[in-house]
Amino acid sequence: MTGKRSRYDGMKELEEFVMNAKKPRLMEFVKEHMESFPGWSMGFKGDAPELLRKWNARFATAMRMRQKPLLHDSLCIKYTKEWSSILSKANNMLSLKEMVEEIGVGAVITGKPLVKLAVQKTISSIIDCSEKNQDQDGQDEQESLAPSKLGQPYPSSSKSQENDLDCQECTRPDSPCNDGNCPLFEDAVLQDHQREQESHQLDDPFGDTDPDTDLDMAVHDLAYKKKARGSLIDENDIRQLNAILARRESDSVVDALLKLGTTYLEKLDTPTNESLMKLSISRIINLMDKDMVKVYQDFMTDVEWKDVMSNSASMNLDLCTGLSLATRKLFRDVMSVGDDIDDLTAAIDCKKAELSKAKMRKSQEYLMLSIVQKIVEGFGRWSNLNEESELTLYKRFSTILDHLFDFTDVVLVDGEHTSLATRQMVQLNKALFESMDLASAYGRRIDLILVYHDHGRKQVELCTNEWKRQGVSNDVKIQQQGKNLRSNASVLTQLYNNYSHDIDQLVAMDFIGHVGYLYLMKKTSLGYFVAKSLGTVFLPKNPESLQLFEPVLDLLFKFKEFKVAMAKKVKQTICLQEIESMIQTHDTPTRNPSNSPTQGFIFFNPKAARK
Repeated sequence: MTGKRSRYDGMKELEEFVMNAKKPRLMEFVKEHMESFPGWSMGFKGDAPELLRKWNARFATAMRMRQKPLLHDSLCIKYTKEWSSILSKANNMLSLKEMVEEIGVGAVITGKPLVKLAVQKTISSIIDCSEKNQDQDGQDEQESLAPSKLGQPYPSSSKSQENDLDCQECTRPDSPCNDGNCPLFEDAVLQDHQREQESHQLDDPFGDTDPDTDLDMAVHDLAYKKKARGSLIDENDIRQLNAILARRESDSVVDALLKLGTTYLEKLDTPTNESLMKLSISRIINLMDKDMVKVYQDFMTDVEWKDVMSNSASMNLDLCTGLSLATRKLFRDVMSVGDDIDDLTAAIDCKKAELSKAKMRKSQEYLMLSIVQKIVEGFGRWSNLNEESELTLYKRFSTILDHLFDFTDVVLVDGEHTSLATRQMVQLNKALFESMDLASAYGRRIDLILVYHDHGRKQVELCTNEWKRQGVSNDVKIQQQGKNLRSNASVLTQLYNNYSHDIDQLVAMDFIGHVGYLYLMKKTSLGYFVAKSLGTVFLPKNPESLQLFEPVLDLLFKFKEFKVAMAKKVKQTICLQEIESMIQTHDTPTRNPSNSPTQGFIFFNPKAARK
């Protein structure tokens, strides 16, 4: 996934910090090396927010190379005045260096090697001094430029020690070396110059000349430029795009997705193409859209597609029991009374009373009856014209979910709340790809978020779910589906990184009108996501459709079982984290194995593109 990496000042220190820190954060690295940052940032062409973006990108690359998860606070999300101070000091140091080098050019023209060598040593001394004394205003460095100092040759002992010079002619009174023409000094100066030139060739601090350093970051950078500008990609972007397309790991699904998304950057003429671009660069394969499936098959190699299909085959809820035999029998008994609403209501009330007397209000049978009762009570409220709003449709289904998750730690958060997982992903993207926009980053508003609720202490998102009114266009359906998939990929990434690598799947729902579907999303071992439909879910509008509701009930109770098990894993991890925070030991096992796949980025429209 990675190509040849450009070297830069501070790279060694940064990689050591990332490798050794338990939870690496860029701001902690900055504080630890504040004195060195101006020197490391010398030569940067841009403003302070762009400098912050550059170091965010370097930190993200180092984290990804070490396969460490990028969390919402790993990078510097907000621009602070420290970066302006760092850049100001870096610019002062660069101006000083250029001034001294200009003096050195004059020495070169005169052909005085002793003077040239003295100038070079002075430059090195000044820069070293500047790096160690960042809070000074430069006065001491200017004093080192005094002509008397520049004109003095180094003592022979220093000369011999630092350059290993041993010119026998220099000690003779009639030596040509006294006129400044010593060949050994000329060689020493030339070697110093060559070493410096080689250093500049190896270290490309801020040129961004290698777009293949990190394929994910290069592709997302192009995508954010495209969406923020809203214009055609320029020639430089095309060259970078071609460089990306030229690289292709053999039979890599992740590389195939990134390159597929890149090819669609200039084909954003339809909602399907735009959604395909966003999903592909987010490493998401959508098996629920037949048009997208055909594109995947045509673009991927046989080996790549086989891996996708292998993951898809293992994606199901077979380990969840769903409706028990007793619950199925009870549902059929109630349905046997006929289609009269009063008879159905009476039968349900009678069965619920029996279960209550038996202290079985928490049983699956009782919960099923409560769900069916709510459905029957709403039969007369449906419009014949299918004019229900999104809010009305959601409220009617949410009453079912309320009963479904009774007596569990899973709760509903509704009212178009902002998803924390998407906000954290937007913050991460903003820090890397939108540095010129200094406004706050916000997450995406979601119709319904299912969360693990730790008695008011902590809420952890388990999935996001969307509703749209009946009759919306196909374009809107595609856009909603893409948003929902990317939102849930963000949720799954947070669960995987922050809680447990055992949480590599989630189940969510998407509704249009009173009909929707459950789908399962899996984070594969290679680091890409697969989304696959599990079945249709609908809300009965009359007694006739209620007779068809048993398979939906079975699917909903499997959904519940899956979510409760996920919440239990989260709860266990939170308990473990609390124990670790109270007892700090060096031999505490890590929750993140080193062989985890490199984390990708989830694409969300930049602010400029949403206006």
